[in-house]
Amino acid sequence: FAQTSAWEVPFSGAGATGANAVALSHFDAAAPGQDASGHGHTLALRGKDSHFVADGKFGGALEVDDKTEPGDTRQGAQAKNTADLNPKGAFTVELWMSPDETQTSSDLKNAFAFLVDKKYYNYVSPKPGANTGYLLGLHKSGDQFTLQAQLGFGADSTIVQSTPQTFVAGQWYHIAFAY
Repeated sequence: FAQTSAWEVPFSGAGATGANAVALSHFDAAAPGQDASGHGHTLALRGKDSHFVADGKFGGALEVDDKTEPGDTRQGAQAKNTADLNPKGAFTVELWMSPDETQTSSDLKNAFAFLVDKKYYNYVSPKPGANTGYLLGLHKSGDQFTLQAQLGFGADSTIVQSTPQTFVAGQWYHIAFAY
């Protein structure tokens, strides 16, 4: 028989709703922006090219089209910025993603895609506020991606990268970062 790993099923139970959970989005049809952790971090869509869809890995998903036309606005989904979204100690960010043909195209060069962003600046900067929070993103170079985690520590930031990865359009990938 085959054994299923915990990360291969939807996150649920006490770990998903307990005191150590910060937020959890399943994007399911009944309440796609609702925080399933019960901590009130409801998501609102941003931009005209962001949608909740029914065909995700385990049910619903957030679909964000990659538009670069003049006048485009920020895309994705956003929760209200609250202090409890900044863990004080160890934490893990994980998600499932499925890139489309546009994102995996070899025509797209040197692009950065934000997966989870609580930092706002995806580069080192001396600006006040640029070195707080965290982000998880994909940097594309040629036909490969590096997963990049950035952690702000107040006066500076640390950037950690994976080895180069190849993603196939339409396939689901589990992405995780533990600090």
